[in-house]
Amino acid sequence: MIPTEEQFQHKFNALRKQFLEQLPSKISILNSHWQTIKNENWSETSVDKLRFFVHSLIGTSGTFSYTDISSTARELEVLIKKISTQQGPPPQSEMDLVEQTFFTLCNEMLFKPGKTESSTSPTNLCCDVENKILIVDDDIETIHLLEDYLKLHGFSVEMLSHPAKLISTVREFEPSLILMDMVFEEGPLAGASAIEVLRDNGYSTPVIFISVNEDLSSRLSAIRTGAFAYLAKPLDLNLLLANIRSACELKPNKPYRVLLIDDDEDVLQVHAHALVDNGMIVRTLTDPMKTLVEAYEFKPELILLDMYMPKCTGLEVATILRQCSEFDDIPIIFLSSEQDTSLRMMAIKLGSDDFITKPVDLDYLCEAIQARIEKSRKLLATKFSDQVTIDRLKNEKKLAVRANRTKSEFISKMSHELRTPLNSILGYTQLLELDHDGTLTEQQKTNLEHILESGWHLLNLINDVLDISKIESSYLSLLNTEINLDSVIKKSLEMTTKQIADKNINITYNNDCGSDMTVYADKTRLQQVLVNILSNAIKFNKDNGNVDIDVTINNSNGCMISIKDTGRGLPEEDIHHLFTPFHRLGLEKTNIEGSGIGLALSAQLVELMEGEIGAHNNEGSGATVWFTLKQYSVAKNSQRGENDKIKILNIEENNMEIALMRQSIAAQSDIELFIARDAEAALHVATQIEPDVILLDLELSSMDGLSMLNALRTKSHLDQTPVFAISSKTIPSAQQSIKANEFYRYVSKPYNIEELLESIRLLQ
Repeated sequence: MIPTEEQFQHKFNALRKQFLEQLPSKISILNSHWQTIKNENWSETSVDKLRFFVHSLIGTSGTFSYTDISSTARELEVLIKKISTQQGPPPQSEMDLVEQTFFTLCNEMLFKPGKTESSTSPTNLCCDVENKILIVDDDIETIHLLEDYLKLHGFSVEMLSHPAKLISTVREFEPSLILMDMVFEEGPLAGASAIEVLRDNGYSTPVIFISVNEDLSSRLSAIRTGAFAYLAKPLDLNLLLANIRSACELKPNKPYRVLLIDDDEDVLQVHAHALVDNGMIVRTLTDPMKTLVEAYEFKPELILLDMYMPKCTGLEVATILRQCSEFDDIPIIFLSSEQDTSLRMMAIKLGSDDFITKPVDLDYLCEAIQARIEKSRKLLATKFSDQVTIDRLKNEKKLAVRANRTKSEFISKMSHELRTPLNSILGYTQLLELDHDGTLTEQQKTNLEHILESGWHLLNLINDVLDISKIESSYLSLLNTEINLDSVIKKSLEMTTKQIADKNINITYNNDCGSDMTVYADKTRLQQVLVNILSNAIKFNKDNGNVDIDVTINNSNGCMISIKDTGRGLPEEDIHHLFTPFHRLGLEKTNIEGSGIGLALSAQLVELMEGEIGAHNNEGSGATVWFTLKQYSVAKNSQRGENDKIKILNIEENNMEIALMRQSIAAQSDIELFIARDAEAALHVATQIEPDVILLDLELSSMDGLSMLNALRTKSHLDQTPVFAISSKTIPSAQQSIKANEFYRYVSKPYNIEELLESIRLLQ
């Protein structure tokens, strides 16, 4: 028995009520997944289970008009996807964001949404012949809703909850069309993969994909299978029906309504008979002055309009119609023997949908009218779903924000591609500069110095460009080691000499920690922080002003570096924005140059060097920016003999990188180098030689870096061996601190060979 519209609406509301009643149990399942994730320390399996459950919530809740639940579930899924691509437990900041979104979702489900019953406003369609629809979706509630809706419109429906039996079901059921979900447990594109297998077996059944995913890769995968359409969940049922009708080439129960306007009675009747023979309802008009009256009464779905008529032209009629909101969406097709392209262009500008030249091919005319009305009906169908449209706009806004974040992460990760050639250039130039055999002339040495200087400068330029995106995506890479603070401060002052001279600034420098104080920092980045702060202190100072640099011991036995100026000071109401990117604290309209990036970047760098940063106004005039650094300390290996060589195991599979490392170590009499090209060889060599230090490339094809580290730690004699992580990619800042059972230090390519070797020697 085919259900009526009233029966379908009753079933829809019953399913909606059932979903509402099931929310407490769904919250319980959500909470169970969440606790499992925390107990298993964010294991891949537990994270995937939560993501799949949340994924199913997006479509189901949206289908039943619970848009807040659907929107928050989608936001949570995006966050979980981001975490699932990372190695190991996520940073605390990301864990906090996921947890916050998780509890927001639970609260929205706990405080049940309104009980207003929804109306689907279905568009009628009855099929002249039986048309079969196969629905493949693991969301049972969605399947049953679609089943009743399609049966209401005369379709025979078969259902599958998984594509495993797709081919056998298609063979037996012989569907006219397949409604296929894109996401299954096997992966985000499992639906497309199933259709590809179906195509390989010779089945060309039309397919419409339905999915909560609206990303380009999902849509592209659907297109490549030859899909007829791709519709996003929650589904607009009227739009779905319009697409099914087009895919199955069904004639609607509701005939097309066409208004013909032409002063030539004979031509008018010929066109009218052709359209009527094709099942259309036609109204004819020879007097264009009656167009509005006829349009209001007849309510046409398309207007066929002659270009030249007495009293007024077709262009004038089209202009009047487009000025009436009731007829703004109605397709207009012009008929004329006119060959003037300027008039054709004018017709297009007035909103016409086609321009057909007389004499008219009647078959082409009928097909053109049918295509235009079908397109118009699809557009009108979407307008009936106001709530769905609003939700879609909200989701598009969120997607734009995520796209911007993805852009920042992409730019940051591009550093891998830029750094790789620079690594070879700088590495081999450093080897030549060492001049082991003493064959270089003074001119050649000078040339090498220029190459190195330009290479490091180019690297700094790349870093400056990437730093903006790194701030947004929290990716920054440092090599923290023992640094003499006094020498870095003096070098930074040298780099600002011109600025100091231009404004005749008086510099005072007082170091209570002593000239031999060493701190835990990245030399290049520390210098970058000092130059940024000094440049600001000079730039925003008055002419003939003062800048005082004071280094004092802070409470944690580290150092505090304070840079005090005698400038205009900081606006008290905006001082909390000082370290926010692109905030210039009211200086945007002045002629003082700057982008508002320097101090924001400095704050990020100080945090990565495990320090703190702050600022305040001085009494009288000017401001002070200060930051702290830890005093450097590292445990020495007391069991090594004075003449023992340092054994370094380099786990690397890139031949050029291996050659560079071998040549770098060749002249080091106190270091012995061992090479392993894959995970299996690394474990074997490490067991045989018991290395003092391990250099591990994170991009091994045989095993990812964290898994390799864990494998090394399973060997009792390697559980305390320092492991340096070497990578051409940017290292997430939250992973760079030294922790038990993790990497001792992260090193980004290209690296300074001498600084790396110095760091290794300091461990011994």
